[in-house]
Amino acid sequence: AAGVENGVADIAVTATSSDIGATVTIDGSTVSSGAASQPINLSVGDNQIDIVVTAENGMNTETYTINVNRAEPPITGSGTLADPYVISTNDVWIPGEITSDDGVWYTFAVVPESTYTVNWDDSYQGTTASTVDIKMSAYHEDQTTPYTSLSGVDSGFNTGVDITPQAGSMQIFLHAIPYYTGNIGTFAVKVFGEIPTTG
Repeated sequence: AAGVENGVADIAVTATSSDIGATVTIDGSTVSSGAASQPINLSVGDNQIDIVVTAENGMNTETYTINVNRAEPPITGSGTLADPYVISTNDVWIPGEITSDDGVWYTFAVVPESTYTVNWDDSYQGTTASTVDIKMSAYHEDQTTPYTSLSGVDSGFNTGVDITPQAGSMQIFLHAIPYYTGNIGTFAVKVFGEIPTTG
């Protein structure tokens, strides 16, 4: 297995066969032995790249697999209303911690009218000794108008609440607050949905 930073969006693979008459395919495309493949796009998380070597007789094959893990994008921000944590929509659990009744703010970029599923787990212990019961809300870009499907929802391990941003929306804000005033502790949140293209 190999690991790459989040900024690495694609990778080229070179495979050399000891049989000069063999055919080599990398990720489904035929390449010359010893030559680099075309760039192979990498998703965030685990990526499997198969290399198939077929003998000159066309019958005997051998498959080799390379696993490449592309890291999650770094989380920026401070978790406040003015500077929320910027998270991805890659369906990966992100640890969180509540240290005051102000809770924690997140934001993520969206594709308008595409559905996003928000999950949270207030049994996630993280690096501290205590977890915290939370209520989760989602807001439009003005950070004050809630999405009705996710407004003050309480659930120990949520199975997913769907949110669909309206036309013209570029981001959604999430706000996690303690269910009981004065409680602090850890939880985790993840979001799954279409990732906006950039560039």
